[in-house]
Amino acid sequence: MFEVSALGNDITDRKISEQQIANQAAKLKSIIESSSHLIFTLNDKSVITSCNENYRKKKIENADIEIVTGKTTLFEILNKLSINNSQWKQGLLDAFKGKSTNFEYGLLDKK
Repeated sequence: MFEVSALGNDITDRKISEQQIANQAAKLKSIIESSSHLIFTLNDKSVITSCNENYRKKKIENADIEIVTGKTTLFEILNKLSINNSQWKQGLLDAFKGKSTNFEYGLLDKK
């Protein structure tokens, strides 16, 4: 005589949630990549962890520096562009403490 037992879990809701998250991530990536703004993220060591293609292209054009995510620091770029680091340093310190910060700077295209 044989006995068989089985246990099953309905994962339909989990799979639907995973698909919704994937769709939202794709939509957000599309918005960021199509933006004319220069968008980047960095970690608490000021290392660039991600950036949109527009940011990457402008930094190569204006600072003659190639962005290597996970390696290039924001301050390497600012030094190449001769931009005052003190405002950025204080702003980053504030941001990593959870304070709202906003940065703007203008770039002229090299011609």
